[in-house]
Amino acid sequence: MKSTGTLIALIIAMAVAGGCKKDETNTIAPTSTAPAGNPLQQVFENNLADATQHFTVNAGAENMQVQGAQGTLAYFGPHSFLHADGSVVSGAVDIDLVEALKLGDMLWLNKQTLADDAGQMRLLVSGGQFRLRAFQAGVALKLAPGASVILVPTTTPPDPLMNVFSGNVNEVGTMTWTAWPTNPIVPIESLGLDTIPETSPFWYGFPTDSLNWINCDHYYGSAAPLTAVEVTCPDAYSYDNTMVWVLVPSETSFVRLGALPDHVFGTGGVYELPIGLSVVVVALSDIGGTYYSSFTNTTVTQDLNLPITLQPTTLAQFHATAQAL
Repeated sequence: MKSTGTLIALIIAMAVAGGCKKDETNTIAPTSTAPAGNPLQQVFENNLADATQHFTVNAGAENMQVQGAQGTLAYFGPHSFLHADGSVVSGAVDIDLVEALKLGDMLWLNKQTLADDAGQMRLLVSGGQFRLRAFQAGVALKLAPGASVILVPTTTPPDPLMNVFSGNVNEVGTMTWTAWPTNPIVPIESLGLDTIPETSPFWYGFPTDSLNWINCDHYYGSAAPLTAVEVTCPDAYSYDNTMVWVLVPSETSFVRLGALPDHVFGTGGVYELPIGLSVVVVALSDIGGTYYSSFTNTTVTQDLNLPITLQPTTLAQFHATAQAL
């Protein structure tokens, strides 16, 4: 069996040199305040808080490790954690982890898979996303270069196209991803460790010195022509109380549609989707504390404008349906 230290050294040695992305800012607070606006933003803030797993490690210990409920593994060598001024952290470190490895989890957290590729927004195929953060006494920490490794489980053989992306969430909760300039992913079949349970037959492993949102992705590729997509809701459902997404279950991918006039939601020229793509259009609304939802299977056609109706639901029902996608 490999030791954890040996595994960390192996992955770092195999990764492309310079592949670790620097964590340039550390202004994250341990908890976040939901932005004003659509009441669903508070719903997703609550979902994120509920999905957050908490751990404590000793900053000076050998081979610190954290394993999430879905199998994501984070390994930290001794003295991995740094204060904002670069000084080494000692003592207890609080770590929080959010895992969204399945499409239903990503939707439940409203973390779309859309990337900014040099100014062009492009759909991503996801191999799993997560948020990893570290704090001491409520102050955000950063990671020392070359001292930490992440392993993301996958039930299928690792896709060689996968890259690592960093996520940024804007003031209204919309996620945008950006690819790391050099891809450090190392495909792994068996960890060969006796210190942790192997929750998956395959893994994406990579060294990191970044904290916050990270995604294993690649750009969706299709030779099909692209088109704008619109969804028309009944009059009561507006951008102030409703969110609409287009999901691609076969690719573990989805995007949130923006606001257009007359209760229409759409891509709005920001990005387009391939014609012929099989998708599920999902809508959720909060009107006066009552929830409404819609799940509609369809195929993208030229200039698609899909009218939908929404039915009363509960958040538990919406969650269960999303998890079944």
